[in-house]
Amino acid sequence: MRTKTTTNKFFDALRRNKKGFLWLLIPISALLLAFVLNFFVILHVVVPSESMEPTLKPGALVVGSRLEYINSEPEVGDVVIFRHEEFGEKLLIKRIVAVSGQRFEMKDGLVFVDGAKLDGTASEKDFKETVIPKGMVLVLGDNREESFDSRFWENPFVSVDNIKAKALFTYYPKIKGL
Repeated sequence: MRTKTTTNKFFDALRRNKKGFLWLLIPISALLLAFVLNFFVILHVVVPSESMEPTLKPGALVVGSRLEYINSEPEVGDVVIFRHEEFGEKLLIKRIVAVSGQRFEMKDGLVFVDGAKLDGTASEKDFKETVIPKGMVLVLGDNREESFDSRFWENPFVSVDNIKAKALFTYYPKIKGL
């Protein structure tokens, strides 16, 4: 006659006490849901500098949607979380100011997209008029005097494929939509 092993005793105890098993199922389900949300639906980032002020303060915690651009293209005005080849795996957060096919130019401290002047100033550095290539966007920080953005990169364009999420809201220091 065989004796029950320790494992069998454990499962017998669970069968007798279903409430104990359900209690264990709740935290396991919560962890699984958090994992799925964090890796497939949302993205959390910390704003590293003052380049997006006044919209985003340094140290603000931002939630972005990874699903935003599955069926749509990024648009001018979107605040996006992305990677750029010049920064490796580091995530950056900036505002899209021009998309594929648009003309972008900076002169005398002013920014022009398709000939129209954007609000705010850029910098004293001029940027020769250029057409944004297909599948690319051009990004600037909202605080253009303190932002290291497309104006200064060797390759000023961000591939749409490298956009990881659209920033939706901050949840620290206070909840605020973007």
